[in-house]
Amino acid sequence: MSSQMDVTFVGVENDPPARDGGGFSMRKYVADRRERWIDYITGVIVGRPCCMLAGAAAFFVVAMALVVAVGTKQTQPSEYEWELPYDKFSERRDMLDDASDNVDAGLLPTRSDETFDWYFFYDAKPKFGKNTCDGPSGVLATRTVQAMCEAEREFWGRRKYEEQYCVLTDGVCLVPEDSLARIMYEVPSGTPLQNASSSFWNCDLLEQSRIDAIWDDMYSNFDSYEFYFDDEAYDRGYPCRGRSLMFIGTPLDGYSKTSDWNDAQFRKIEKRFVNRVQSDLVSRYNMKAKPLRSVYLEEARAGESGKKVEVLWWNPFLEDAQFVEAVNSDFMFAIASVVFVWVWICVHTGSLFIGSMSMLQILLSLPISLFWYRVVLQIRYIAIMIQLAIFVILGIGADDVFVYNDAWRQSVDAVEAQKPGEDRNAYLQRRVKYAYTRAFQSIFNTSFTTAVAFFATSIAELVPIAAFGIFSAICVIMNFALVLTVTPCIVLIHHKWCVDRCGKGDHLAIDSSNRGKKGDLEEENKDNDGPGPTATSAKEAAAAEEPAGTTTTAAAGAAKRGGRWCCRGSACNEHSWVRVYLSLIMCGRENRLEVIDAALHPEARLAPEKVDDDEVPTVRNSTRLLKKPVALILVLTFGAYGATSAYLASRLEPPSEQEKWFAGRHMATKVDRLSDSGYGANDASYYTLMSFVWGMDRIKRGRAFDPWVPHRARGEVRYSNNPIDLSGDAAQVQILSACDNVETYNCESGCVGETLARPNSTVCFLREFQSWHQTTYGTSTYGLDEPVFTDRLSTFRTETTPESDDYSSWEDLIGFVDGELRFVRIDTRLSMGLEDPITDKKMVLRRTNKFLSRFCRQIDGTGLPDVWQFSYTWAWYKTQRALIRGLLIGMSIAFPIAFLTLVGATQNVILALYAIITIGSIVSSVLGLAWMLGWALGIKESVAGVIVIGLAVDYTIHLGHMYDHARFEQDITCREDKFIFAMVSMGPTIFAGAVTTAGAAIFLLACQLTFFTQMGILIISTIGYSLVFSLFFYMPLLYVAGPEGDAGNLSSIKHAVLNFCSRKSSCCAKTETREVEA
Repeated sequence: MSSQMDVTFVGVENDPPARDGGGFSMRKYVADRRERWIDYITGVIVGRPCCMLAGAAAFFVVAMALVVAVGTKQTQPSEYEWELPYDKFSERRDMLDDASDNVDAGLLPTRSDETFDWYFFYDAKPKFGKNTCDGPSGVLATRTVQAMCEAEREFWGRRKYEEQYCVLTDGVCLVPEDSLARIMYEVPSGTPLQNASSSFWNCDLLEQSRIDAIWDDMYSNFDSYEFYFDDEAYDRGYPCRGRSLMFIGTPLDGYSKTSDWNDAQFRKIEKRFVNRVQSDLVSRYNMKAKPLRSVYLEEARAGESGKKVEVLWWNPFLEDAQFVEAVNSDFMFAIASVVFVWVWICVHTGSLFIGSMSMLQILLSLPISLFWYRVVLQIRYIAIMIQLAIFVILGIGADDVFVYNDAWRQSVDAVEAQKPGEDRNAYLQRRVKYAYTRAFQSIFNTSFTTAVAFFATSIAELVPIAAFGIFSAICVIMNFALVLTVTPCIVLIHHKWCVDRCGKGDHLAIDSSNRGKKGDLEEENKDNDGPGPTATSAKEAAAAEEPAGTTTTAAAGAAKRGGRWCCRGSACNEHSWVRVYLSLIMCGRENRLEVIDAALHPEARLAPEKVDDDEVPTVRNSTRLLKKPVALILVLTFGAYGATSAYLASRLEPPSEQEKWFAGRHMATKVDRLSDSGYGANDASYYTLMSFVWGMDRIKRGRAFDPWVPHRARGEVRYSNNPIDLSGDAAQVQILSACDNVETYNCESGCVGETLARPNSTVCFLREFQSWHQTTYGTSTYGLDEPVFTDRLSTFRTETTPESDDYSSWEDLIGFVDGELRFVRIDTRLSMGLEDPITDKKMVLRRTNKFLSRFCRQIDGTGLPDVWQFSYTWAWYKTQRALIRGLLIGMSIAFPIAFLTLVGATQNVILALYAIITIGSIVSSVLGLAWMLGWALGIKESVAGVIVIGLAVDYTIHLGHMYDHARFEQDITCREDKFIFAMVSMGPTIFAGAVTTAGAAIFLLACQLTFFTQMGILIISTIGYSLVFSLFFYMPLLYVAGPEGDAGNLSSIKHAVLNFCSRKSSCCAKTETREVEA
């Protein structure tokens, strides 16, 4: 935003409405209505400012009461937030989840399912310096192995673990199978925990020779132990990293189903077991939490001489708790942003009262926005993205305050002084009207483009981004409303109570050698009491006495006399950097310093003086490009930079994995990094799981489903009309065909291997059922009657478990609901990693659909229902596509709206075209920076790519408007003088606005969540690039090739078109006349 903005309303002061021969004129009518509306508003502001504030406060109280009534509970984080709620893969996921909740219980004894995993990681990398670890033992040094045992004992060494949470095998709690400490202490696999050796229970210090012997045995059979060590251990000869995996079993005593994320069993396990284990681990490693910092940003080090090993642990319980804790602590940095913005407003306005009340106004706009968001629009999503809006709106709101406050300060010089006998309120209303009129269009232009940019993000199909866009846009609109109702009252009350009563001036003044504070007060008293000639009459009298051939300009007089200028409050030295900037851009002009000094002296501050025209510095007729080398170089340089950034931005790709929310030093991020690339790839979970499902028809979502509350009421599955009959030979052949062919089906691109599915990864219920049936009954399953087949399949489901270790029962694969077979499912692992690029996912998805289409053609006549396939990877793939689609749609909306707004604000097509090119360069630069930082086109970048348009347009729209408005203010027509006028009028203001918005966002860099820190970088870079491109590309471009006179002006274009049409019409009329005469 800006503050020194001159606004011309059509039909108000500068542009009287056209008359249409005494008849009705719509233009005059609209202008009169606007004039009456402004007179009414300003009259209320001047006459009843306290009542206006009281009315705003009353609305706030009522709004808050309604918000509290409907509730503002923060949305529970869930895995559904970043999925498309109405996408087919999201619906299929809901079908599987609902079916899993309603199937008949199978063979699922108490705590027989390995539901929740708990990882321990051991990283022997030294604390300082090296990227590897010390040999020859690495992570298998004596003290390190002992540290492994001690860490894991905190988990399995508790009585509650064995009695309530241990995974039971045939009713017995065993030593965790995938424990590295178990292997190193030579505890046999399948040993009951109570029967483990005392050396294991006590974590005795082992001899290095014994550990080395165990390692030699593991090294010779490394394929079997690849899971436990880093992937370079074999080539290195010793491991630098190790890991163990343990499980918490469900269903707990008293439950019949396995636990799911955030259900009753989940919370019970978290409260009674997990939190206590983690607390003891933190205490063991002396990890200390710092203010607003998670304890898991500290390292847990153990081992010999210098703590050679870092111990890390991670589980779904800790991930959930850490995210909530980080969100709450990071929110406290909003207080720091508030303090910064408050201080800056006080400094800029020069008033503690205005600064404090304006800060309160900005803060009140947030709950008022929440009223429209929550009560009126009935949007219930309140989460991390909504909190981000607070940091953004602080800067925008402060900028709006600056616009009005600076317009009010300038009204002292722009409005005729108080006349003798004139009522004080009438004089103040003229000042308020001037400030209100100027501020309205300025704030409207920037608020409109920013709000549209935010609304453009709300078109996104992803709930968090849409909610952020809607709430942020409402905040911008509320700020616009409050700054035009509350801010004028605040400024007026300050003027009446502080300025008038205390005698403190609030405007720029000349400081000559014989003039000080007393002179300032005398001038203020003249304005207040009205004796003597008015400022306007003095100017007119001086102009009347001037002979022809002389110029009456304060700038010329100042240049001739060398008067000294000063200011008060925030205005002090605000033009110093503008003078340096103009000197740089105008390099090549011999008299540029005189021209700049003349432009920096406001006319209203000097008495007119006769100055010969030849003595007045001017830059007219300086149109040769060779005389503008710096400006030309800047245009070419930043133009090339913008083009390069556009190329870099085009290389951004969607993320191959879901967002990493924690900082690099956080234990969660370290665990992710180690899991992704630090260990052998024999873990099947690194590959995409895909399911083929028969029998599920659709998901029915009732009225209770609300996409703004994504974790609730996801819907009910609807099965095929009739239960599945697999007794027919053809049906069984087709099921077995799917099991066999998916692992042999060719996959040409996108897959890791040559086949669609990984070998031996398919879990085929029918294969195992036929084998069991042959063993149990001595016959095959072919030729059985439907009741017999279904009954035996049900028996197989309840009495056996899958051969795959990834499944504890057949419940979700053989779906009996109320005794009927309603669905069956085949699972397999695709030859594609979870984090493969989006292009690979696209190719594999196409290949999978092709396989399914080919298979479906063979189902006809088998009696099987329709089959479909599902993978969680496809749901995330659709999210990736939605991020790109949202960015493109948002830009396609925001850019045209920004261009039209620029045309309306500047009234000049050329200026708008230059400005939109500048904005495009800013957007490209921000996204190009994201690519250079190694970021993907994720959530943050997709949001920033759209809202940057709204934030970047502010500076160009103000500079362009003042460039064009120089024609009305000073009757300037040449581009050089327009350039100077725009910079002198707008330069200090846009800089102040940039400091406010960037300063509010800079505190995001101190947050724990990477989402906040990276959004802080994007916002700050947006403001930085906007300021740099506005000052070093847009303005130099105007200085070199800006429109002169009426070039590109809308009114000129309109007149040209009308003249052309009239000439053409006249020509046609003459032609017709000649034809008639002939």
